[in-house]
Amino acid sequence: MSLYETKRTRQVFDWQDIRDHHRKNDAWTVIHGNVYDISEFVSRHPGGDVILHCAGHDGTILYESHHSLVDRNMVDTRLSGLQIGTLKGGEVHNVQYDTEFSKDLITACREALARHGRREKEGVIVALSVYAMHVGTYAGLWVFGHTWWGLLLSVAMGGILALEHLIGHAGSHGAISRRGWLTKLNYVFAMLSMESYGMCLRHWTFSHVVSHHGYSYTENDCMLETHLPARFWRLNHSQPWKPLHAFQGYLFRFRSLISFLVSGCRFRVFPFVCAEPLIRAALGTGWIPNPKFMASGSTVDPRLLEASHNGMGPHQFVAFDSVFDELRAHAIANLVWVPLFMHIANERSSSAMWATMILYASFGVQAGLVIQNLLLQHVSEHTVLVQSTSGDWYRQQIEGSVDIYDSWLSTVFTYGVSLQCVHHIFPHLNGTEAIAVRPALEAVCDQHRVLYSYFARTRQAESSALKRMEAFSKNV
Repeated sequence: MSLYETKRTRQVFDWQDIRDHHRKNDAWTVIHGNVYDISEFVSRHPGGDVILHCAGHDGTILYESHHSLVDRNMVDTRLSGLQIGTLKGGEVHNVQYDTEFSKDLITACREALARHGRREKEGVIVALSVYAMHVGTYAGLWVFGHTWWGLLLSVAMGGILALEHLIGHAGSHGAISRRGWLTKLNYVFAMLSMESYGMCLRHWTFSHVVSHHGYSYTENDCMLETHLPARFWRLNHSQPWKPLHAFQGYLFRFRSLISFLVSGCRFRVFPFVCAEPLIRAALGTGWIPNPKFMASGSTVDPRLLEASHNGMGPHQFVAFDSVFDELRAHAIANLVWVPLFMHIANERSSSAMWATMILYASFGVQAGLVIQNLLLQHVSEHTVLVQSTSGDWYRQQIEGSVDIYDSWLSTVFTYGVSLQCVHHIFPHLNGTEAIAVRPALEAVCDQHRVLYSYFARTRQAESSALKRMEAFSKNV
């Protein structure tokens, strides 16, 4: 090691220093209180660009969850060569990753995965299959969109867009492929899937991959603002009761309809973009009865934060979303939908209203389907939802999540997202891999008496979640 490198290693940095380095060619991250310059390593990272989610942020939990099933000695050795200093104040998370439970869990899941084998191409095949359905349905809308058949096709398109949302979700976790050049498809598929229907990939990956997976359903989870804001939802006794909470059982029952009505308007997509300021303002008031599929966001200018603030809330989050990210999201979405909108309007005697309704139905159905299942992933009558991340990290993730296994086909085509206990501790696994390790996870949980919420049918999970919603709707 050179003298220059030795001096750099001894430096102490604050969070403002870390935030100043959040770009692909200039990326720093914090892992277990140590600061690493990963700029030159990004292109050599075996998992691809997923490593960039850590840039400018604490990457401890992402590092642990994505490397627990591989040779940690090799990974830790590579990482040590990238260290340039330490974080002022030390480690961010007061959590443990090496308890007896976590060791037994990782060993059992490694063995289960070894028996199953890694299915590296499965994610790519699923994604291409869904994209083929998208092209076919889009062509159908082009031909029949001006007729009443167009409404039926728009509903089908909404279902396909819901699957594409899960492709984007899998890509952001690096779960589509982990082999060679195919890792590049994780980012490409995530971008095309998310931004083709009006979401900004940068903001979504921050709110989900960094914030939600790092601080699941705690006050530092940015996604709570989108899905379960405290104004409308009460999930545990530590939250003060408010009069609106008395209606959360009804909101839960009608969550898909609410999401359909609110999120059918994609403010980045024409013609809804014409009312973008009004839609953004409405979403930002906090008075729309969530869940919303589109987040209003509470991202802040990092220059406004104190040097000791890590940019991870509560209520102040740094997503590093830029004007370029917004412009690209607008451009991709409108390249997909504007030609279809104009064609349908022209074919139906210049009826822009009908063309708007076709797009609204597609986006609304997608939002309703996603929210229908999303609110079941961490809410049941037994899940333990805490205010802060602490203690045994693996145990906390499992006790705060729900596994639902309807069928092999649905689990594969959704990249195992319904198996949230598995997904939160091993987010890079695809559908069949998640199915393979689930029994091992359940066995270790039984052995260590760790609460594990598993349902063989979505209807069972929904009934359990509703019981929790109704229990905490009362002022007791």
